[in-house]
Amino acid sequence: DVSKGMLDIARQKSREQSIDVEWYEHDVSDLTPLNLGSAGGFDVITCASALVLLPSPSTAVHSWTQVLKPGGHMMTDVHVPGSNIVMDIFSSIGPDIGETLKWDMTLFRTQASLCKIFEDAGLEVEQVWESEVYGSKEIDVEDAKVIFEEMVQNPMFANFGTEGIRDRARMEFIRRLRELCGTEGKLREETRSWMCIGRKPS
Repeated sequence: DVSKGMLDIARQKSREQSIDVEWYEHDVSDLTPLNLGSAGGFDVITCASALVLLPSPSTAVHSWTQVLKPGGHMMTDVHVPGSNIVMDIFSSIGPDIGETLKWDMTLFRTQASLCKIFEDAGLEVEQVWESEVYGSKEIDVEDAKVIFEEMVQNPMFANFGTEGIRDRARMEFIRRLRELCGTEGKLREETRSWMCIGRKPS
């Protein structure tokens, strides 16, 4: 992880549970400096709900493949488009106010696009599927302002809450959410992911 605070919590939990884990403060996009493949590599590499947040998911998967044992497996996931309405709104209003998300929301519009990143890294795709709904909530347009203010406290969306941007971003966020909610003024968000398992050829 790149966050020392997160790693401190992880170390504490692993000590409390007597689990032997090595923790590294490092950018996961490039594992080369850690020399993790020196012992033959890993049997399994997983990346949960984070691939789209990396500056270059394809570069990261290629890097991970280098430290995966022949015959080893890699598994990751990405949100199905439409599974995170608030994130989609920020992405859609970004061009109008001169701001963007810190990741590319257009990279994974199909299951095939996820498979291609694996294949380009030299992995054989063994399984790809869509998960069941594992999160569901109702969004009310009356809560739009509160939702916006909560989200811009998150580092992932903080640039939409900076001085000179915030007021316009809030207005556009509310407008877009109102469009999506339609005459009912509400909509239901259902969270699903595309899952992919790849294997490094022996």
